[in-house]
Amino acid sequence: MTPYFRAVRTISGQMLAAGRGQFQPFAVQASVVQSFGMRCGNKYFIYLLNDSPTATRVPVSFGLSTTQRLRVQAFAPAGQQFAYLGDFTAKNQRRTLPAPPLALRQEVVLVLEASPKN
Repeated sequence: MTPYFRAVRTISGQMLAAGRGQFQPFAVQASVVQSFGMRCGNKYFIYLLNDSPTATRVPVSFGLSTTQRLRVQAFAPAGQQFAYLGDFTAKNQRRTLPAPPLALRQEVVLVLEASPKN
């Protein structure tokens, strides 16, 4: 159980630091995958859980109030690892990320950080 709590602490620590205690939920569309979005300051956190009976690959779509470039990382709670996925921008205040592969019962947290304005 300790690895689970370490993963929760990793993400909650980032959320608290980025948002300074301010949390703003936002809607995420991810088809058959359970999804939850939370904005904390200049970071967006998207939790995805594949609770379907098979492995899947589903695009993740959500609205944004920024036109800034977003650096996207995937955090795998089971392995406590971050993987850089790329930099993206919103179009018409909406962003659809490429479909991450998710095995049966696999979860991932996408961490999107808005670049500072120049």
